[in-house]
Amino acid sequence: MFTELLDLIKQGQLLMAMRLAKSPSFGPYTSVDKQLQFLAAAYQAGTKLSWEDKKRLTIGVLAAREFEDSDPELADLLFKLDHAVDTKG
Repeated sequence: MFTELLDLIKQGQLLMAMRLAKSPSFGPYTSVDKQLQFLAAAYQAGTKLSWEDKKRLTIGVLAAREFEDSDPELADLLFKLDHAVDTKG
């Protein structure tokens, strides 16, 4: 049911693992990582997110503020995931 979302989350987790290995205490990385863990747990359980849960996510904001210029690969993936969560999750 959430195959596309889980694929994007897995891609995000791979990117985050590489970045966290280099900068483990960088706040935006740790925040994205925690949000990816939350999303993975919810969608693996087959749970659709509530409106309140969706509004608490900040991956789209972090993509724009922190990564769009410095890490476009990560930003692009986070933008895709944010959109997919809003429309499908």
